[in-house]
Amino acid sequence: MADKKKIKVMVAEDIRLLREDFAEIIEEADDMELLGTAGSAADICRQIQEKGVLPDVILMDIEMETLTAGIQAARDIYTEHPEIRIVFMTAHEADEMINAGMETGAVDYVIKGCEDEVYLSISARRTRALPYWTVISSSRSCGSLQG
Repeated sequence: MADKKKIKVMVAEDIRLLREDFAEIIEEADDMELLGTAGSAADICRQIQEKGVLPDVILMDIEMETLTAGIQAARDIYTEHPEIRIVFMTAHEADEMINAGMETGAVDYVIKGCEDEVYLSISARRTRALPYWTVISSSRSCGSLQG
C-alpha cells in the first residue's frame, strides 16, 4: 500500500497456536504490519515499556496468566501510552468480563472463533475510528461493538 501507512499490530495471546494463527492473519494483510507477539500480559507490557515497541493496535486476550491478566495489562499500557488502541479477544461472552475489559479504554472486542476477516476489519476500523466505545451491542455474532 503506497499511499496509506500500514497499521502496526501486536498480538498478545497465551495459547501458542492461537498466537501464531493471529500473527499469520496480520502478516498476510496488505495494510498491516506485525510488530511482534507476546505469550503473556507481562511480556506485552515488557515489550512496550522496556523495548519501546509502540503498535497502533494490540489484539489482546483477556485471560492469560490469570482470568483478568489482559485487563490489567491494558490498564498498565494506557497509563503510559493512551494512544495505543486495544482490541480484546475473548472466549467469554459474559457481559461482566467484556464490560471490565472495555472499561480500561479498549476500543473493541472480538469473540474468539470469528473468521479472519473479522479480526482484520475490527483492527483497521478501530485504528482509524474513534478511540472509545460507548455501548456493548446486543448482537454478538462475533462479538465486537457494532457501528
